[in-house]
Amino acid sequence: MSLKLTKSISLCTTCMNRLPHVKETIIRNILDNKSCENVEFVLLDYNSTDGLEDYVKNNLHHYISDGSLSYYRTETPSVYSMSHSRNLAFRLAKGEILCNVDADNFTGKDFASHVLELFSSQEDIFLSTHKASWVKNDVLGRIAVRNKDFMALGGYDEQMKFYGFDDYDLINRLQIYGLNKVLIEEDRFLKAIAHSNADRMENWINHSNLSEMLISYISPAKSKLVFLWKDRRYTMGTMVSNENASLLENSIGTVFKYSFDVEEQYWSEGQWTQEKKQIHFNGTHQLSFDKSKTADSWLLNGSGQVFYRIKNPRLIEDAIFFYHQTSNRAVMEDNLKAGRFRVNEPGFGMGVVTENFQGKYRLDH
Repeated sequence: MSLKLTKSISLCTTCMNRLPHVKETIIRNILDNKSCENVEFVLLDYNSTDGLEDYVKNNLHHYISDGSLSYYRTETPSVYSMSHSRNLAFRLAKGEILCNVDADNFTGKDFASHVLELFSSQEDIFLSTHKASWVKNDVLGRIAVRNKDFMALGGYDEQMKFYGFDDYDLINRLQIYGLNKVLIEEDRFLKAIAHSNADRMENWINHSNLSEMLISYISPAKSKLVFLWKDRRYTMGTMVSNENASLLENSIGTVFKYSFDVEEQYWSEGQWTQEKKQIHFNGTHQLSFDKSKTADSWLLNGSGQVFYRIKNPRLIEDAIFFYHQTSNRAVMEDNLKAGRFRVNEPGFGMGVVTENFQGKYRLDH
């Protein structure tokens, strides 16, 4: 029995304050895929404030008019959510095949036709770059899936509020669902604009949201991290170096899934207040800190444990990146352990959008 020809594809890009990247990639990607008769580019402006809307209006009107590009804007989000933004874009898309293309990615010439050929020749598949031998982080978000399969899974898991592992999680759940992964390995399809972790996290919780970061060195393998956010939330967890722990425990040769973990699996959170030389925690932990004689350290009352203030911007950036990654990773591990393929009950990708500068409409369940 021959497979039904897969005819249409939507290449979906979500963007919050990534105008320089969009300027480099979107037109080039549209032109590189002109050979595909039924390809749609979906650009979701996730409440950007950097002039993206004006750029689209002034420079991309032709592509909107000829049906190559569908431009949507939502003005609700205050911070970026990878999972929610992608879910919203995928729900807005009209193609039989949905493919994420990050704002910093170049599709390469005839990528859309290549994807359609693969889906037309094989059943029960999805496409991914994960585990391709040479692939770099900047293209790990490239996943293509049948629309019906994506909807059956409930999309990307919106419990993941931070940066990282949302794509790994979707891949895991697609495989639990019974689909086979086909790798996108051709170098010509996987070019991207290189950028730093600071750029990646610019529109999430990052150093600009931070009031103070504290660290207490427990052992060569463990350190307690405390983030005091400007909105008076705190986040606390114990970072563990598995490699150092194996050396201390004389278990050399042990293979770890991750180089670093959070001992508690989930970060603890609550509210903090400051009164003169004391910081009080009210939440999972009922703690208080006293300012020590030195300006850059605090003493945890009742324990004598010393917490030091971290000032180095690079260390702060790395620590927040670790917080992002491990927070999302814990959700992924829960889904794996449960053998769960469907998430986001009772709905996902919900929001109010404007399409092609016309009237607003709402996507519910």
